[in-house]
Amino acid sequence: MEDFHPLNRPLRGVVTMTADKSIAQRALMLAAIAEGETRIDNLPATGAVASTLHALRTMGARIDLGDPAADGSRPACIDGWAGMSIDFEEMPRLHCGDSGATARMLCGLLAGAGMSAHLDAGEQLSRRPMDRVLAPLLGMGVGFDSMRFPFTLYATNQLNPVFWELPVASAQVKSALLLAALGAQGESVIREPALSRDHTERLLRAMGVDLESTVMPDGSYELRSTGPATPDASLLPQPWVLPGDPSSAAFLAVAAALLPGSDISIDGVALNPTRIAFAHELIAAGVDLQIEYETEVAGESVGSLRVRCANSMPQYAPLRVEAAQVPSLIDELPVLALFATACQGESVFRSVAELRVKESDRLQGIIDGLSTLGCHAWLDGDDLHIAPGTPTRSATFDPHDDHRMALTWAVAGLCFQPTKVPGFDGIVKISFPDFIDRLGHLA
Repeated sequence: MEDFHPLNRPLRGVVTMTADKSIAQRALMLAAIAEGETRIDNLPATGAVASTLHALRTMGARIDLGDPAADGSRPACIDGWAGMSIDFEEMPRLHCGDSGATARMLCGLLAGAGMSAHLDAGEQLSRRPMDRVLAPLLGMGVGFDSMRFPFTLYATNQLNPVFWELPVASAQVKSALLLAALGAQGESVIREPALSRDHTERLLRAMGVDLESTVMPDGSYELRSTGPATPDASLLPQPWVLPGDPSSAAFLAVAAALLPGSDISIDGVALNPTRIAFAHELIAAGVDLQIEYETEVAGESVGSLRVRCANSMPQYAPLRVEAAQVPSLIDELPVLALFATACQGESVFRSVAELRVKESDRLQGIIDGLSTLGCHAWLDGDDLHIAPGTPTRSATFDPHDDHRMALTWAVAGLCFQPTKVPGFDGIVKISFPDFIDRLGHLA
């Protein structure tokens, strides 16, 4: 599907969310280096997870997938290679597809495991910067023959601990360094200017890693890691049931907030505080959104989001997103920018330059896309401003193979004016392959 037309009717009903790919990729990597068998239920059938599975299998991990459920998700059993001797006839060649999380975290995993490999990526990912993760790994003693794809990572058995201050909060870079620190001799210290998503920390602690976190007086976030705390220095395998993806849920939540008369519940969603900031932004704008906590899964709080919209369009307050909030909103900013056009006043998103180095230049994509729809958005330094005034024109978009942008322009077509997003189904496979199916349960 690539043509989207205004629904002209509310969204109603209950939908269960696709499992979170960020948690899934991290759980797979940690299971691969644990000692013993790990079972992961609800592994999502996304492109990003497929890239991670392929790379781990190429590295020698034994991964058995069960029969798929209706949404394509599967149970997985992973036999970790801790304590095993894996000999390759030649250095493994790992292809990361277009998954930035796969590429960056694999570099840390390889470094911590003392395993050398060739790494390559798809055309889109090859354009994205890798120096943020490769530079600190160089300081730990890892070698590279290039700082761009394709490159070879040369591991060392004498890995130095890392002390690194991230100039920009990044969950992927932080996770890569935490994975590398598992194989370092001594305490590693990682600081980021604000807390980014912390799934890796939660999983590592559950698997026995001594990991200390501190919020510093200036608001920065510091992590100290001394590696696995178990006597045999191995990660403890755990059974994981993966919760639903809040970033994907954001697109359904915004659509419901923009379609009068809507009343939806999105169940089974991870309610990690570093992932549901978008919900609090919507609540602050006046959206009738309730967060209901239910249980704990894989170290994460899980529950549901209920979103209701009055029969006549509410007058939403403008969004005010400060710089410290951006790391917890980075994937939802495009659809929040679309939502901002329906607010009664100018919305401001502070210090969002990080959007330029995602799957596409999302910052320029937002400005150009909203302009094409007849809206007004502009930059003041690194601050994004969006004037009130919903889309008045139909449009055809080139999402530049960026799944978040493709989903945003789909929501624009469903809620405002007709849009066309060429290649939509293939693009969104990386994170939300069943968007149309989930929408069909509600429309």
